[in-house]
Amino acid sequence: MPGNEEIKVFISTRTSTCDECKEELGRQAWITINREKGALCLSCGDIDHLYFLPSGDAALTRRARKHSTLSAIVLKWSTARKHYERQGLLVEEKALEQAESECLADSEARARRKEREQKRRAEETSNTSKPSPNACASYSPTAHPTANKKSSNTPAANTPAAPAAPPPPKVSPPKPSA
Repeated sequence: MPGNEEIKVFISTRTSTCDECKEELGRQAWITINREKGALCLSCGDIDHLYFLPSGDAALTRRARKHSTLSAIVLKWSTARKHYERQGLLVEEKALEQAESECLADSEARARRKEREQKRRAEETSNTSKPSPNACASYSPTAHPTANKKSSNTPAANTPAAPAAPPPPKVSPPKPSA
């Protein structure tokens, strides 16, 4: 494989067989695809020594990948979404340990940064959701001649009117006596 291509490991959805060792891998097997050799088990693909790091912790994933000389992306087919979804990474054990120690060392700083960012985003959303007093000063429903007219395209115009009061009972004139 060229150096710029990432190694991909697929979690198969059907029964698989390794094309090199001919081992029956079964369903949900972890396989890698080699252009020359076909579908390979992790042992034949020389990546069985790597450790699985599930997705979810971005800092740990970035650091483990940075420190690992060999890594692979683990993908699984989603039948609902009709595409492969990333499940995590396979990385070397020493890289994973180093990444975990780095994450533990700066976990407090990352937590403080995350809290500051959440506050900043909350302030931005509260500032953008409230219009400034001058932003709508020129607008009022009476300022526009069409503001009070109902358009036939508006939902309110298309809804049926409220039922009218029942008509008064009919009073028949007295019948002439014969």
